[in-house]
Amino acid sequence: MGICSAGTLKYRAAAIPVLVVTIIIFCSMCAAPEPQQPTPTKVNVSGMMLALSLEQLVEQADVILTGTVTGIESKGDSLSKNIYTNAMVSVDQVIKGQPGATDITIKVQGGAVDGLIKAVEDAPSFQQNERVLLFLKSNADNTMTVIGNLQGKGVIEEGKVRSVVASINGLSLVELRTRIAAQKK
Repeated sequence: MGICSAGTLKYRAAAIPVLVVTIIIFCSMCAAPEPQQPTPTKVNVSGMMLALSLEQLVEQADVILTGTVTGIESKGDSLSKNIYTNAMVSVDQVIKGQPGATDITIKVQGGAVDGLIKAVEDAPSFQQNERVLLFLKSNADNTMTVIGNLQGKGVIEEGKVRSVVASINGLSLVELRTRIAAQKK
């Protein structure tokens, strides 16, 4: 009774890998599931923004400067949803006013803290090592705020300013300084 024919042995030998794979699949299905990352909650904030001209930006700004973004950090309280981002900027050149330091902090509404994302529609965003032109207002907490939200921030690429403000977009820094100097008189 214990003797098997050659055909039966071939069948049993072929069945062993199938049985092993079946056991592995079954065991992996029974294993504890991996913990799920909480889905971030997103809060969108929007409003109406009035278009500002170069003249209005210059008039409203305490400080106008060019600089390089050296750091970005979101802070705030996810419970109250009061979230903001600090962008640290190394000042390259001051065009108007006195920033008070060679490294300044720009405070912008919005950011991400503890899985909560607060997106403010017209707030400027900053990228590490980005060269920027900024029209700024001083705050009591030694930070600065961008005038006119994203209108008060331009990106400097190859000596030219890229901005949502039509009268600034495409100007060289030399042309821009000349226009600002003419307005300050």
